[in-house]
Amino acid sequence: MKTNEILEFASQQYEFQKNTLQFISNSTNQIYMFTKQNKSYILRFSAHPPEYIHQVKAEMDWLYYLKRQNLSVSLPLKTLQGKFATCVENEGETYILSAFEKADGQNWDKNDPQRWNAAVFNH
Repeated sequence: MKTNEILEFASQQYEFQKNTLQFISNSTNQIYMFTKQNKSYILRFSAHPPEYIHQVKAEMDWLYYLKRQNLSVSLPLKTLQGKFATCVENEGETYILSAFEKADGQNWDKNDPQRWNAAVFNH
């Protein structure tokens, strides 16, 4: 499935305008930021077997548990169907999607020598 099609699916599931998406990174997961009702969120997706969605849902339950313990966490956003994670299949691959509130702060820029330097490793 093309990334554009996954992003279109995500915008429908999480009810945001696709033109608000900003690419953040691509490693194990593809990560984007989007805006919905003047609030920022993080979208995460990657290819996994369909059974993996149970692990993602367990991760979301863990976040809610931590929140109930008064810890500061970025809570997951529910889909239109009220799910913490969803999946879409295309050409034999399953993509699992989840979205979270964006944490306050700044993105870490490893290309900024003022922030990414030897002092990072001295703590």
